[in-house]
Amino acid sequence: MHIPRSLRALALLACLAPATANAAGYSIYEQGAAALGMAGAYVASANDATAQFYNPAAMVNLKGRQLSVGGTWLSTYNSFAGEDPYPGTGVVEEMNRGNFFPPTMYWTNRFRESLAYGVGVNAPFGLGVDWKNPETFTGRERVTKALLQSVDASFSLAWRMSPNWSVAGGPNLRMAKVELNQIGTFIGTGGAPINVSRAQLTSEFERGMGWHAAIHGTPWKQWRFGAAYRSKVEVDVEKGRAKFTQMLTGDPVLDGTIAAGLPPEQDAKTKLVFPAQLVFGFAWDPAPGWTYEIDGV
Repeated sequence: MHIPRSLRALALLACLAPATANAAGYSIYEQGAAALGMAGAYVASANDATAQFYNPAAMVNLKGRQLSVGGTWLSTYNSFAGEDPYPGTGVVEEMNRGNFFPPTMYWTNRFRESLAYGVGVNAPFGLGVDWKNPETFTGRERVTKALLQSVDASFSLAWRMSPNWSVAGGPNLRMAKVELNQIGTFIGTGGAPINVSRAQLTSEFERGMGWHAAIHGTPWKQWRFGAAYRSKVEVDVEKGRAKFTQMLTGDPVLDGTIAAGLPPEQDAKTKLVFPAQLVFGFAWDPAPGWTYEIDGV
């Protein structure tokens, strides 16, 4: 089998090409039991220490000092059925079930009638995918396994600027690491892809900075409004490691060609882009003991 040198070079360089990973699908919005009980609609009615995440401006409505410590068990699973022309009708792919336990810790303190502060440690982005049968998975050239981990530390200062309205803001420090795995292929005789190499990118935790701002108010009797904005955070992975492993095909010519051109294990760089988020909500208290809320994210 003859494989043009230019094709070999392009295929191997593709494994090293810098890529931007967008993490919106890895958002973890489950940050407290009360918010979970309200299906995440908590921006306007936040009334415990998790307000430091959902709406820091609401911290001036809390009494004294409050602490919230906990976590969430998240179980992930996905599958899809193929269609023509690729990967073809009848092809079904599924991932191994994942189990993740992101922690949360929030502390708030209203130290004056119109001032409060809060600190939080949480994992607002994370999770991963791990596809079954990676050597035959139809998307193996893209990814066979991906894992994203992040830890945030944030500080918020809230100020009641009028009897009905308060605002808040502060910085976010985000530490994140990533693992990406894929399988390189060549198109063999007959058009079927042949697995020739494994590529793995790993990193240690690296740092990115962002900020957040929020507003909370009671525009009408029995109605509350809240909104919060968290900025985009970019984490530059400067100390990643790329590892390439040959997968023997049984074709001595092809195996020799791949062995000659396979890159050695080496340093790698990439960028994790965590998107900005805007959340807002309206809460209505029609009677004592009852709250209705609708939110948008």
